[in-house]
Amino acid sequence: MRRRQRGGDGLTGRTSRREAAGTLALERLTDRVEPGVLRLPALVRGELVWPSRFSADQLDRIALGPDPVRHGDDYVVPSFVPGGGRRFAVLPYADAARLVEHDRMHLARCLHELPFNAVLDYFVELRELLREDGELIQDVLAAYRADSAVAAARDILLEALLEMLPGLFDPAEIEAAVAAELDQPGGRGRDHLDGWVRVGIRQEEGANIRIADAVFAEPGAPGPAYARRPTLLRAIPTRQLHITAGNAPIIPALSLLRALATKGAAVVKCPVRSWLVPTILAMALHRLGRGHPLTHHTSIAYWRGGDRAVEDLLLDAKAFDRVVVWGSTDAIASIRARTTIPTITFEPRVGMSLIGREAFDTDLREVVIRATADSLVENQAACTASLVHYVEADESQALRYCQALQAALARWDAGLPQRPSPQAMALLRRLRREALVGARWFVNGRWPEVTSAVVYTPHPFDLSTHPMSRCVIVRRMDDLTAALRYVDRGVAAVGVWPLDRWVELRGVLAACGVTTVAPLGESERRWSGMPHDGMRPLSQLINWTVA
Repeated sequence: MRRRQRGGDGLTGRTSRREAAGTLALERLTDRVEPGVLRLPALVRGELVWPSRFSADQLDRIALGPDPVRHGDDYVVPSFVPGGGRRFAVLPYADAARLVEHDRMHLARCLHELPFNAVLDYFVELRELLREDGELIQDVLAAYRADSAVAAARDILLEALLEMLPGLFDPAEIEAAVAAELDQPGGRGRDHLDGWVRVGIRQEEGANIRIADAVFAEPGAPGPAYARRPTLLRAIPTRQLHITAGNAPIIPALSLLRALATKGAAVVKCPVRSWLVPTILAMALHRLGRGHPLTHHTSIAYWRGGDRAVEDLLLDAKAFDRVVVWGSTDAIASIRARTTIPTITFEPRVGMSLIGREAFDTDLREVVIRATADSLVENQAACTASLVHYVEADESQALRYCQALQAALARWDAGLPQRPSPQAMALLRRLRREALVGARWFVNGRWPEVTSAVVYTPHPFDLSTHPMSRCVIVRRMDDLTAALRYVDRGVAAVGVWPLDRWVELRGVLAACGVTTVAPLGESERRWSGMPHDGMRPLSQLINWTVA
């Protein structure tokens, strides 16, 4: 039977240190580790919800295949361990009715009236909890590493992720992002989030007000008072449903910080196989106290994508004010077809690199190092990761570039060893036999255990079939501008070498719909208030209301 940790009903804007300390003593993830099984919490309206207790033998009978399985009120996620056998993560399955907030009056008086300074104070305490050397992170890491399916070779990636996590919730960066996205003429964005701000620009009266002035005018009397009142503007927080994807572990954190920064009552759906960051965030918010409005109106939940029993309720027109969807084209189309709620989508996109012939007149090693950094973002799972390099070169130069890139990938393999998934390896073998049968392959490792590859092909390649596992496609161009025919709004990022070619091409690349046009090696750069897929996400998550 599921145990629920309940807090008080009083909602305040300040964390109770005593409450947080008491929660800290009660809720430890390592207490939920059993032989072969790790039990993980969800956060439902500020309350931690834990799954049922199972033995590994029980779960082995339930989870017959490799895919996650719903079992009653729980979600069972199997993982294979080296040498055979399986381990299991168990998560509570979402109770959709508990996630939806219908009390608009309560939201208006509680969450909406929370001063933005209190939001920043919340981020201060949240960032402190997310320190790499903090008790919470060390506890979750201990549970994470208890799963022997987690290879020690991924520690470098894990360290980089945990080092980046506190910075995402830096209050100064959040304040700067709100300013960049929500500031209006005559008023700061944070002031608009806090209350009604007088519009400081010239206002035109409507035609009917002018007619009313004329129709009801009386000698010596002023016109109607309502026609003379200054207009007020406010950024009203919204109820937000964030459906995240598992291609990058930081995505749930990005959705959460955007919801918190806009004082949104939010539900964040997390991918079950990327549970580390959501678990850290759920436990951190809970430790800040269920009595805080931001905690009380936040849920971090799990369910199978497409489950109509859950999603039909959540996608009802009255359930939320915004839906944010990350994922495949099919997943986004499915959500759009089932709801009339305004929907913000972050669609699957790709990155590419444009290498000018000047690369062969300088240090080619620097060029391929930069190109490798752009190509292996989130091990090629991120939308900005460069999957194809267009190289302005003759045949011999192009092959030289492939060899240099192969060597750079080999260094990456040595520093961050990986074992491609069976699905990725199967796709690589199929591409070698079919779509890329006439290409030249420069591989690290040996078939069928290839750790990375560079594929030189004279023909266009369908990037939707890319295995996204340290595989880079290289195509030769006589003129770099010829690569523009392959650029459209489906390209998220383009890295260009050298700098003068970047200056030459950035305008036309932007006109083609590319969101990030950067010098080679800098496509992953971020800053507060940075556009995402060509939009300002925070400005999409509030309702601009006139009074």
